Amino acid sequence: MMSLKISELKKSYFLGTEEIPVLKSLSIEFPLNKMITIMGASGSGKSTFMHILSGVDKADSGKIVLDQIEITSLTEKEITLYRREKIGIIFQFFNLLPYLSSLENVSIPLYLSGLSKILAHKKATESLIAVGLENRIHHKPSELSGGEQQRIAIARAIVNDPKFIFADEPTGNLDSENSEKILTLLKTLQVEKKFSIFLVTHNPEIGRAGDIQVIMKDGNLI
Repeated sequence: MMSLKISELKKSYFLGTEEIPVLKSLSIEFPLNKMITIMGASGSGKSTFMHILSGVDKADSGKIVLDQIEITSLTEKEITLYRREKIGIIFQFFNLLPYLSSLENVSIPLYLSGLSKILAHKKATESLIAVGLENRIHHKPSELSGGEQQRIAIARAIVNDPKFIFADEPTGNLDSENSEKILTLLKTLQVEKKFSIFLVTHNPEIGRAGDIQVIMKDGNLI
Protein backbone atom coordinates (compact mmCIF):
# COMPACT_ATOMS: atom_id res chain seq x y z
CA MET A 1 0.00 0.00 0.00
CA MET A 2 1.24 3.50 -0.88
CA SER A 3 2.08 5.59 2.14
CA LEU A 4 3.88 8.58 3.59
CA LYS A 5 6.69 7.29 5.79
CA ILE A 6 8.61 9.68 8.04
CA SER A 7 11.72 8.56 9.93
CA GLU A 8 13.54 10.54 12.65
CA LEU A 9 12.66 13.94 11.18
CA LYS A 10 14.38 16.82 12.98
CA LYS A 11 14.26 20.59 12.49
CA SER A 12 15.68 23.42 14.60
CA TYR A 13 15.95 27.17 14.22
CA PHE A 14 18.51 29.49 15.75
CA LEU A 15 17.84 32.63 17.74
CA GLY A 16 21.30 34.13 17.82
CA THR A 17 23.43 31.28 19.12
CA GLU A 18 20.53 29.55 20.85
CA GLU A 19 19.22 26.45 19.09
CA ILE A 20 15.44 26.08 19.28
CA PRO A 21 14.26 22.56 18.36
CA VAL A 22 10.95 22.62 16.46
CA LEU A 23 10.59 19.00 15.34
CA LYS A 24 12.07 16.35 17.62
CA SER A 25 12.85 13.12 15.82
CA LEU A 26 9.40 12.47 14.36
CA SER A 27 8.68 8.98 13.04
CA ILE A 28 5.25 8.01 11.70
CA GLU A 29 3.58 6.39 8.69
CA PHE A 30 0.29 7.43 7.06
CA PRO A 31 -1.73 5.63 4.37
CA LEU A 32 -2.48 7.74 1.30
CA ASN A 33 -5.78 8.81 -0.31
CA LYS A 34 -7.10 10.04 3.05
CA MET A 35 -7.75 13.36 4.75
CA ILE A 36 -5.13 13.62 7.50
CA THR A 37 -5.57 16.45 10.00
CA ILE A 38 -2.65 17.72 12.06
CA MET A 39 -3.82 19.64 15.12
CA GLY A 40 -1.92 21.66 17.66
CA ALA A 41 -1.54 25.04 19.32
CA SER A 42 0.45 27.88 17.79
CA GLY A 43 4.16 27.10 18.08
CA SER A 44 3.68 23.33 18.32
CA GLY A 45 5.61 22.74 15.08
CA LYS A 46 2.69 21.75 12.85
CA SER A 47 3.26 24.41 10.15
CA THR A 48 6.98 23.62 10.03
CA PHE A 49 6.06 19.95 9.67
CA MET A 50 3.71 20.83 6.79
CA HIS A 51 6.31 23.01 5.04
CA ILE A 52 8.86 20.20 5.15
CA LEU A 53 6.37 17.60 3.87
CA SER A 54 5.43 19.86 0.95
CA GLY A 55 9.04 20.68 0.03
CA VAL A 56 8.77 24.37 0.97
CA ASP A 57 11.35 23.91 3.74
CA LYS A 58 14.08 21.36 4.47
CA ALA A 59 14.60 19.19 7.53
CA ASP A 60 17.94 19.17 9.34
CA SER A 61 17.94 15.37 9.27
CA GLY A 62 15.66 12.40 8.81
CA LYS A 63 13.88 10.83 5.87
CA ILE A 64 10.53 11.36 4.13
CA VAL A 65 9.32 8.79 1.63
CA LEU A 66 6.16 9.94 -0.10
CA ASP A 67 4.54 7.55 -2.59
CA GLN A 68 7.85 5.61 -2.87
CA ILE A 69 9.87 8.78 -3.58
CA GLU A 70 12.40 9.88 -0.98
CA ILE A 71 11.76 13.60 -1.18
CA THR A 72 14.41 14.44 1.42
CA SER A 73 17.11 13.32 -1.02
CA LEU A 74 15.89 15.32 -4.03
CA THR A 75 17.92 18.22 -5.42
CA GLU A 76 16.45 21.74 -5.47
CA LYS A 77 15.60 21.33 -9.16
CA GLU A 78 13.98 17.93 -8.57
CA ILE A 79 11.92 19.12 -5.60
CA THR A 80 10.70 22.15 -7.59
CA LEU A 81 9.55 19.86 -10.39
CA TYR A 82 8.01 17.43 -7.91
CA ARG A 83 6.04 20.20 -6.22
CA ARG A 84 4.86 21.54 -9.56
CA GLU A 85 3.62 18.15 -10.79
CA LYS A 86 2.50 16.33 -7.64
CA ILE A 87 1.60 18.88 -4.97
CA GLY A 88 -1.04 21.56 -4.42
CA ILE A 89 -0.83 24.00 -1.50
CA ILE A 90 -3.63 25.98 0.16
CA PHE A 91 -2.81 28.77 2.60
CA GLN A 92 -4.79 30.57 5.29
CA PHE A 93 -4.34 33.84 3.43
CA PHE A 94 -5.49 33.18 -0.09
CA ASN A 95 -2.37 34.50 -1.88
CA LEU A 96 -4.30 35.54 -4.97
CA LEU A 97 -2.81 38.18 -7.27
CA PRO A 98 -5.19 41.16 -6.99
CA TYR A 99 -4.83 42.36 -10.58
CA LEU A 100 -5.67 38.96 -12.12
CA SER A 101 -9.08 37.42 -12.66
CA SER A 102 -10.12 34.14 -11.03
CA LEU A 103 -9.36 32.34 -14.29
CA GLU A 104 -5.88 33.86 -14.52
CA ASN A 105 -5.06 33.17 -10.85
CA VAL A 106 -6.01 29.51 -11.25
CA SER A 107 -4.03 29.29 -14.50
CA ILE A 108 -0.71 30.34 -12.90
CA PRO A 109 0.54 26.79 -12.12
CA LEU A 110 -0.31 25.77 -15.67
CA TYR A 111 1.56 28.71 -17.17
CA LEU A 112 4.59 27.69 -15.06
CA SER A 113 4.30 24.14 -16.43
CA GLY A 114 4.54 25.49 -19.97
CA LEU A 115 0.92 24.90 -21.00
CA SER A 116 -0.46 27.15 -23.72
CA LYS A 117 -2.88 29.91 -22.69
CA ILE A 118 -5.80 28.18 -24.42
CA LEU A 119 -5.22 24.84 -22.69
CA ALA A 120 -4.43 26.52 -19.36
CA HIS A 121 -7.69 28.46 -19.44
CA LYS A 122 -9.62 25.31 -20.38
CA LYS A 123 -8.21 23.37 -17.41
CA ALA A 124 -8.60 26.36 -15.09
CA THR A 125 -12.25 26.69 -16.09
CA GLU A 126 -12.83 23.00 -15.29
CA SER A 127 -11.17 23.51 -11.92
CA LEU A 128 -13.36 26.54 -11.14
CA ILE A 129 -16.45 24.53 -12.06
CA ALA A 130 -15.29 21.80 -9.65
CA VAL A 131 -15.33 24.30 -6.75
CA GLY A 132 -18.67 25.79 -7.81
CA LEU A 133 -17.42 29.13 -9.12
CA GLU A 134 -18.17 28.94 -12.83
CA ASN A 135 -20.05 32.26 -12.45
CA ARG A 136 -17.02 34.04 -10.98
CA ILE A 137 -14.47 33.25 -13.67
CA HIS A 138 -13.76 36.84 -14.69
CA HIS A 139 -14.02 38.42 -11.22
CA LYS A 140 -10.95 39.81 -9.46
CA PRO A 141 -10.25 38.97 -5.80
CA SER A 142 -11.60 42.31 -4.55
CA GLU A 143 -14.96 41.41 -6.09
CA LEU A 144 -15.19 38.11 -4.20
CA SER A 145 -16.09 37.16 -0.64
CA GLY A 146 -13.54 35.48 1.62
CA GLY A 147 -15.15 32.09 1.08
CA GLU A 148 -15.09 32.58 -2.68
CA GLN A 149 -11.43 33.64 -2.61
CA GLN A 150 -10.54 30.47 -0.73
CA ARG A 151 -12.44 28.43 -3.33
CA ILE A 152 -10.33 30.12 -6.02
CA ALA A 153 -7.22 29.14 -4.05
CA ILE A 154 -8.48 25.54 -3.87
CA ALA A 155 -9.17 25.54 -7.62
CA ARG A 156 -5.59 26.71 -8.17
CA ALA A 157 -4.25 23.96 -5.89
CA ILE A 158 -6.09 21.17 -7.73
CA VAL A 159 -5.70 22.45 -11.31
CA ASN A 160 -2.60 20.32 -11.99
CA ASP A 161 -4.33 17.15 -10.75
CA PRO A 162 -1.93 16.74 -7.81
CA LYS A 163 -1.58 13.59 -5.76
CA PHE A 164 -1.15 15.54 -2.52
CA ILE A 165 -2.82 18.66 -1.15
CA PHE A 166 -1.21 20.48 1.77
CA ALA A 167 -3.60 22.89 3.49
CA ASP A 168 -2.18 25.21 6.17
CA GLU A 169 -5.09 26.56 8.27
CA PRO A 170 -7.33 26.79 5.16
CA THR A 171 -10.33 27.92 7.24
CA GLY A 172 -8.40 30.14 9.66
CA ASN A 173 -9.40 33.37 7.89
CA LEU A 174 -13.09 32.48 7.50
CA ASP A 175 -16.23 32.59 9.63
CA SER A 176 -17.77 29.35 10.90
CA GLU A 177 -20.30 29.03 8.06
CA ASN A 178 -17.69 29.45 5.32
CA SER A 179 -15.26 27.24 7.23
CA GLU A 180 -17.77 24.40 7.17
CA LYS A 181 -18.42 24.90 3.44
CA ILE A 182 -14.69 24.87 2.62
CA LEU A 183 -14.12 21.75 4.71
CA THR A 184 -17.03 19.96 3.01
CA LEU A 185 -15.67 20.98 -0.40
CA LEU A 186 -12.19 19.66 0.43
CA LYS A 187 -13.57 16.33 1.65
CA THR A 188 -15.75 15.99 -1.47
CA LEU A 189 -12.85 16.77 -3.81
CA GLN A 190 -10.58 14.37 -1.94
CA VAL A 191 -13.01 11.50 -2.47
CA GLU A 192 -13.79 12.39 -6.09
CA LYS A 193 -10.23 13.04 -7.23
CA LYS A 194 -8.55 10.48 -4.95
CA PHE A 195 -5.72 12.67 -3.69
CA SER A 196 -4.36 12.86 -0.15
CA ILE A 197 -4.97 15.95 2.00
CA PHE A 198 -2.71 16.95 4.86
CA LEU A 199 -4.55 19.69 6.73
CA VAL A 200 -3.03 21.73 9.56
CA THR A 201 -5.42 23.36 12.02
CA HIS A 202 -5.53 24.70 15.57
CA ASN A 203 -9.31 24.13 15.60
CA PRO A 204 -10.35 20.76 17.09
CA GLU A 205 -13.73 20.90 15.27
CA ILE A 206 -11.94 21.13 11.92
CA GLY A 207 -9.44 18.49 13.01
CA ARG A 208 -12.17 15.98 13.80
CA ALA A 209 -13.10 15.91 10.10
CA GLY A 210 -9.94 13.98 9.28
CA ASP A 211 -9.97 10.29 8.42
CA ILE A 212 -6.73 10.21 10.42
CA GLN A 213 -6.15 12.73 13.20
CA VAL A 214 -2.78 13.64 14.70
CA ILE A 215 -1.94 16.08 17.50
CA MET A 216 1.40 17.90 17.63
CA LYS A 217 2.72 19.24 20.91
CA ASP A 218 6.16 20.73 21.52
CA GLY A 219 7.54 19.27 18.30
CA ASN A 220 6.28 15.75 18.93
CA LEU A 221 3.33 13.73 17.66
CA ILE A 222 0.97 12.50 20.38
